[in-house]
Amino acid sequence: MHYILKRVEARNNLMSLQSWQAITIFFNKLIGVKLMKQSGWYYENKTAWWVGNSDDYLRSRLWLIGKIKKDSNYGKKFAKKQLDSLNNFIKSFPRMMREASLCPEEKIISFAKKFINKATKTSSLAFFTDWYAHDAQHWIYDYINKSELNDRVFRTLTSNKKLSFSKEYEYRLALIKIKEFNNKITKSKNTNSGVKDVDKEIKKLVQQMTWAMDNYYHVGTINSKRVKHDLDKMKLVEAKDIIKEIKKLPGKVKKQKALLNSLSLNKFQKALIDLLSDFVDVQDKRKAAVFVTNNVITCAFEKILDLKKIFGASRQLVLEHASADWILDFDKKKLLRLSSLAEKGILKLADSKEIIGKKAHDQFQKILGLEINNIKEFKGYSACLGKVRGKVSIVHAISDFVKFKGKDILVASMTRPEMLPVIKKCSAIITDEGGLTCHAAIISRELHKPCIIATKIASRVLHDGDEVEVDANQGIVRILK
Repeated sequence: MHYILKRVEARNNLMSLQSWQAITIFFNKLIGVKLMKQSGWYYENKTAWWVGNSDDYLRSRLWLIGKIKKDSNYGKKFAKKQLDSLNNFIKSFPRMMREASLCPEEKIISFAKKFINKATKTSSLAFFTDWYAHDAQHWIYDYINKSELNDRVFRTLTSNKKLSFSKEYEYRLALIKIKEFNNKITKSKNTNSGVKDVDKEIKKLVQQMTWAMDNYYHVGTINSKRVKHDLDKMKLVEAKDIIKEIKKLPGKVKKQKALLNSLSLNKFQKALIDLLSDFVDVQDKRKAAVFVTNNVITCAFEKILDLKKIFGASRQLVLEHASADWILDFDKKKLLRLSSLAEKGILKLADSKEIIGKKAHDQFQKILGLEINNIKEFKGYSACLGKVRGKVSIVHAISDFVKFKGKDILVASMTRPEMLPVIKKCSAIITDEGGLTCHAAIISRELHKPCIIATKIASRVLHDGDEVEVDANQGIVRILK
């Protein structure tokens, strides 16, 4: 039995865990077929692990491939439906935040339940990106001869077609920077009007994208002060370069389409590849939807905890360790008791059932049991080409940032948005997990950093300070000393 392990680090791991559990259930219901049967979660020592069963991933992928065989446009329509749903949800963020903040006390719990239901439904089918894209760099050759599709062409064809939300924030910031500069140059009588226009754009950006630089620890990271700080840091030449780069995207997409059409492939084969590219964009929007959800529900939870008279350290305990259901349904005494248990790592979950104590621990350790002794070299998938040598720095959480030195090689179970400060410094990226649509693959391409994903064992084999060679041209990591 093969498992795909994902280590989750978040502000509230248990809430993330149970949110994903709910999403998996919705996923099966929306599809009308129980595709995810054996995958589930473990929560141990304040850390949540997604344990994906390879049979579930295969079952889900084959279900979608079967649909595409019958209708080569099915995947395109499927992805568009998810993108439209996610975009509508994200665009409604300012309205949903207003509703949460203005909701009367007697209706706030009802509002929160309805919102969670809506958010779960919106995100559920977007998780098909994980099942379909997993190990795509290998399974694609079950359907297409490698002579027709080499690795380099495959990487080009599976890159994003749309602007990522982090790039959208940079783009909008760059436009404000240009406007700000033009106002200074003109020095006209309408200078005050120009300043007001810039202030108006900043306010609009904050209202619409306060979540844009969030991570799984923090919400509402974009405010007027942050935008003004980012504007001050951004140089005019940098703003022009960002705008210039983003204006190239339509041309890049045209070339991508032309390259796909130039291959000697049938409609079904082209649809399989094209869907992987569409799913890169779906996954980016899914992450944006998660951040939107976190902001709205945190606002609602704060009001609910006011009602339950939970403040100070007790409130922090609940927000970091309670599941959503506990906050919504339990009284103060029960909520605090369960949150304390979760903080100590006593609660463990697998599938949709609770397994307490040694049984869950033994089951989880069996799954984790990988033979990693005497390994000098291991392989993964090249997400971005390049070859570098350097020292390893293992990063699992923000607390690990302090030990990270410039040009270190970043090693993680998986990268996440909050790791961007160290990702920008690193010389290369190695991850245990990931597929073509994962965060590490997308961000390494944007930053042109050599990147090897899906090694399965990197963060266990390697240690801080190890010297390694990252040969992303071949997908090989060599331990030098």
